[in-house]
Amino acid sequence: MKHPSAKPSPSMSPTPSAADTLERRYQRAKKVFAKALARLMQVLDKSPQDFVKTYREGILESLLEENPHMSIAELSLRSGMDRRHVSAYLHGERMAGQTKRNKLVVILSELGRVAARHYPDGKIPRKGPAPSFDSVCNRYAKGEYSPAAVLKELQRRGAVEDHGDNVLLISKTFVRGENAIDIFSFVTNTFSMLVETSLTNLEIENFTDRLAQRIIYSTQISPEKRAEVQQEVKSLMEKHYREYRQLLESHELPVAAGTFDPVGVSLFQFAPLSAEADSRRWGEDEA
Repeated sequence: MKHPSAKPSPSMSPTPSAADTLERRYQRAKKVFAKALARLMQVLDKSPQDFVKTYREGILESLLEENPHMSIAELSLRSGMDRRHVSAYLHGERMAGQTKRNKLVVILSELGRVAARHYPDGKIPRKGPAPSFDSVCNRYAKGEYSPAAVLKELQRRGAVEDHGDNVLLISKTFVRGENAIDIFSFVTNTFSMLVETSLTNLEIENFTDRLAQRIIYSTQISPEKRAEVQQEVKSLMEKHYREYRQLLESHELPVAAGTFDPVGVSLFQFAPLSAEADSRRWGEDEA
């Protein structure tokens, strides 16, 4: 139990340095970002490795945009990536350490081949020698996953149905809903704009010359009032949205969309978060 009036010994509770405080804030922000990204990838049913590969390529692309003549050694030092990975990327090859295909994707693809060759109705025997569902799983999962675990995951993703003695193949690929792709596109585009705005403002010393970048929220509104306040906020946002749209349209030239760099704002309401989550998300220091 803490006592506000107590003064702990410096040797027991050293005052954190500015560097320590910044590092704690960075680690906390990194976890928030990673968790948000993980939630997004789960919606898409995509493997984390799929994003990591694109992320690593994005680092190199960004560095090369900064200096197209940067050497492999410089790219390696700036990115923290192995020279072999950098060299493979520059030569259009698959990066080392990223050669393994997702085993679930491989199994589903093989099930599609087995069904096309042996079971035109899509009903693959669950057990027994090849070609059966279990034989395909055992061959490609190599003991890492049991056939039962694979079946359960394929069912969850809507690729197969369990018919007892048979497994009905519904799709040879994992089909992600259009809504999930739309959400992913919206989030990534919005995030890209947010990053560019933040980096631009970071380079502008005079606060009044910076692009508008504001955030406001409250953790002191009761759950009973949340819906009412959210509706009021939404109505106010809709009003300003119409005003922004009229302003932008009044300055548009008769040219094709996409001709110039965008000018505009992004508006969204917060999804419900617990007070604890709010504290972690906005990077507030622990007491």
